[in-house]
Amino acid sequence: MNPSALRRPAATGLALATVLAGVAVAAFASSASAAVTTLHASPGGTGTACSASQPCSLATAQSTVRATAPGMSDDIVVELADGVYRVTAPLTFGAADSGTNGHTVRWQAASGAHPVISGAKQVTGWSVADAGRNIWKAGVGAGQDTRQLYVDGQLATRARTQANRSDFSASATGLRITNGNLNYLNNLANPGRMEVEGINSFTDRYSPVQSISGGLLTMRQPAWNNNNFGYDTLMNPFRAGPFYLTNAYEFLDSPGEWYVDPGAGTLYYIPRPGQNMSSVDVEFPVVQSLVSVGGSYANPAHHIAFSGITFTGTSWLGPSGNQGWVDQQTGSYIAGTWSWPGFGSCTSGCQQFEAARPSWSQMPAAVQVSAANTITFSDSSSSTWARPPSASATTPTRTPPAWGWAPAASRSPAPRSPATPPAASSSVAYGPTRTTPATPG
Repeated sequence: MNPSALRRPAATGLALATVLAGVAVAAFASSASAAVTTLHASPGGTGTACSASQPCSLATAQSTVRATAPGMSDDIVVELADGVYRVTAPLTFGAADSGTNGHTVRWQAASGAHPVISGAKQVTGWSVADAGRNIWKAGVGAGQDTRQLYVDGQLATRARTQANRSDFSASATGLRITNGNLNYLNNLANPGRMEVEGINSFTDRYSPVQSISGGLLTMRQPAWNNNNFGYDTLMNPFRAGPFYLTNAYEFLDSPGEWYVDPGAGTLYYIPRPGQNMSSVDVEFPVVQSLVSVGGSYANPAHHIAFSGITFTGTSWLGPSGNQGWVDQQTGSYIAGTWSWPGFGSCTSGCQQFEAARPSWSQMPAAVQVSAANTITFSDSSSSTWARPPSASATTPTRTPPAWGWAPAASRSPAPRSPATPPAASSSVAYGPTRTTPATPG
């Protein structure tokens, strides 16, 4: 594939949202010295030479760094050749990967190169699934799921249809269909994959469906109760934006929409005008995070720098499970079981909701840094987020809760047109963060 397709400003999965806990991230200039050790890596690298003529893999380069770091007399530089480095698990950097004796381990793009670290796999082998609706299909492997898909460098739209809140009556159980035009929902092939999305005044909420029978959408818990108490709730928003039924094969009706059936291991897509399915670049995220930097407070990771690298192709499956996506302010979300008041009785705040605030969670990030200091990211990007020219990847040292880059998918000031459910983030905010594991998808 063409690596530049993964570097376009609107092209990636999880944004470069770095969650920091007790971390100092700073920018330092390279030191020039004849004693610098340079290792070379490439996407197809093999062997252990790690030389310009015989580059090695990222894993081998990391092993070599670990063996060399204790006796550093100058910086160690790992140069990444051009191309896409596909990972199936996060790259982890701890104390053993750190610079020593006052020097830094630098992972950086080779001169003129634009390396991409991607958590997505490329989907090929497309064939027609439904000629009348122009739906195409390809195998992605049984059990594979994602909430994001990128086609020719652009974020594609998960299959959806727009409805109105008035098309249903809401109760503690779920949604009763009151608009006869939606009775076809009773016959969805896989209703347990469906979700309801509400774009509100300052929240964007997702609540998954458990089952559909006799005109009743029984909603999964605790997502349903959590999404309907507090402020700007799913069914009682302060200002009602679009209301979508999402993630069903039957909703595929517009160019650029997609649906994946994990049970069958099949991805479906309706091409946009001009797209040739024999040459289109389809990227299917398979990992949640790309890079994890951290040790312990007693033995932190430190003096590691990353430069000129694009991070892309991740998807967080947390909202696909029973917790859904209970969007709150500051990029946080609510999960778990609480002392809920009567359904629909808490739509502008209440004591029970306020009691839940200390336990709000933070979505995982594509690049995570914790228990570390002197960690640098420069000239690096993730294409759903573009750093302003005046911004830098520098944050002061703090004790937990720390200040850092945090997802801010929940804090849009006005309704917005969604292209996809939340990944790790679509923007960046500075503020205290609380890192938690991803909810099982």
